[in-house]
Amino acid sequence: MADAQEEVDTEQAQKHNKHRYKVNRAVALGLVKDNLAVLLLGKEPLEQVYDRLLEKIKKRKEAVKPGRSFPRARKLHYKFSITKRNVL
Repeated sequence: MADAQEEVDTEQAQKHNKHRYKVNRAVALGLVKDNLAVLLLGKEPLEQVYDRLLEKIKKRKEAVKPGRSFPRARKLHYKFSITKRNVL
């Protein structure tokens, strides 16, 4: 992901966009997970698989908009008390 982010940064340095872009980490990890068997089994050359993954990851970038950090409200409503729940 770091290599893809570096390439996205170099591409964005040449452009004058309104927002900065970064790689979507969740999608990048999902792509790596989907291709993990191909990477481990070695049916294709490692460089070829890596380059293909890098191109797919670079296509999935998101705009970083300033001031868009909101705290997440966690709702922990259990039907039964945690100490008195059945095991199974």
